[in-house]
Amino acid sequence: MEKNEILIGRQVDKGDFIVEEKYKSVGRLHAKITLKANGVYIEDLDSLHGTYINGSRVRSKKINRSDVVSLGGPDYYLLNINEVLRKLPLSDEEFSLKVSELKDIYNDYQSESNRLQSKMQEDMMTKRMLPTILLGAVTTLATIFVGHDSETKTIIAIGGAILSILMFVLATKWASKSSREMKEKLNRLNEKFELDYVCPACGAPYRGKSWEFVRRSGKCPACKREFHL
Repeated sequence: MEKNEILIGRQVDKGDFIVEEKYKSVGRLHAKITLKANGVYIEDLDSLHGTYINGSRVRSKKINRSDVVSLGGPDYYLLNINEVLRKLPLSDEEFSLKVSELKDIYNDYQSESNRLQSKMQEDMMTKRMLPTILLGAVTTLATIFVGHDSETKTIIAIGGAILSILMFVLATKWASKSSREMKEKLNRLNEKFELDYVCPACGAPYRGKSWEFVRRSGKCPACKREFHL
C-alpha cells in the first residue's frame, strides 16, 4: 500500500482505519481512500455489501468532506471522513499551514482562560461581600428610622448580627456553587485545548509550550518534522 492510501475494514493493519467487528456487513478489507493531486477518492475493494456515497453504490469515486459515506449498505456504517483523512500524511505545505493555525488556538485559549479566571475571582468577591453590605445598610437604616431607645437598638443589633451570619453562610455557598461552575468551564476549556493544541503530524501535545516557543523552534519537539512559517 502506498503512503497516500488508507485501507478500511474490520481486519486491516494498525495505522489504517479499523471498523469494529460488530459491523459484520463491513468487509474485512472493505474499501480504500486515496489522496491524489486533484482530491480524495474512495474505492470499493470488491466488498460483498458495497460502498455508498450519498445513498448510491459506487465502485470508485471522488469524495468531499460533506459527502455521506456508508459501508455495508446505504445507511449501515456511516464512515467519518474527517477521521480517515486525519490518518493521511500531510504535505509540507499543509503541515506548515496547520502549524500556523495553532497560533489562533493558543491565543484564543489564553484569552478565554484569563477571562474565566478573572470572572471567577470577581464573582467570589462580589457574592461574598454584597449580602453583608446590603444587610449592614438595612440594619443601619432600621436603627435610624425605627429604634431610638437603647433596647430597640440592641434588639436590632443582635438581629442584624444573626442575619449577617446567616447571609454570610448563604453567600459563601452561592459563591462556591458559582466557583464550581466556572472551574467546570475551565476544565472543559483545558480539555479542548489539549486536544487541539497538538502537532498536526504526530499528534504530540504542545501544552505547556507557548506559541512563540513553537514558532521559534521551527520543528515539532516530538517527531522533529520541520515547518516553515
